[in-house]
Amino acid sequence: MHPLFTHVCVAFVHTCVWPLSSSFNTRFARAAWFTKLPLRAILSSPARRAAETAMRMMAAYETEESKREALYLRMVESSHPAGMSETCESMFETMGYSPLQKFFDADGGEQAFMDYGDRVCEEMGRVMNGPAFAETATENDGTCIALFGHAVFLNAIAYKVAQAAGSSDEMKKFLLDMDLGETQGIWINLETGECEHKKVEEEVAAKEEAVAELSEVAAEAPVVEAAAEVVS
Repeated sequence: MHPLFTHVCVAFVHTCVWPLSSSFNTRFARAAWFTKLPLRAILSSPARRAAETAMRMMAAYETEESKREALYLRMVESSHPAGMSETCESMFETMGYSPLQKFFDADGGEQAFMDYGDRVCEEMGRVMNGPAFAETATENDGTCIALFGHAVFLNAIAYKVAQAAGSSDEMKKFLLDMDLGETQGIWINLETGECEHKKVEEEVAAKEEAVAELSEVAAEAPVVEAAAEVVS
């Protein structure tokens, strides 16, 4: 069994833009989804912005009112896209930030990103099987592992984990179509295969408000049409 599956869930977190702005703490405070995770460890791409975001979010997480235990933090070298796959890098330079499905549809894209995901999962397993991970274990350990990295590439890793977790075709399609934004995350329940797109609360509220407004407009349309007929 892959050591990841000795835990209940895994979260993949898209990092902040570099350099981190002075508003980072405010933005993190709104990302309540992260503070609610029962974290056991934080893994990160060695990219500067990923590592810095991981360390800042870990520090904020550990100093929450609940006084959580210090978290295990390690770098996962292979999660940094540079040098891992020329095909993936070239496609990303051309397509930019887009849902993973777009890369899968490109010639050779699916195989390249799945190979990348496999290599990262293998390294995550080695890190979690290492003595340092076991030495930091306590009876109060959380049940979630978080990996900080890069959008599109995180989606590929999450897709591989979802496959191993037995996620439904619907859930896997959900991951393929997901456009992962800054400080957003992918959460996967390793026991059920359920996947969620974790967002900053402000973004969720704004989307819900926009949907509500559209619904109101749609509801008013028949009334306006009826009134126009009466006037005419």
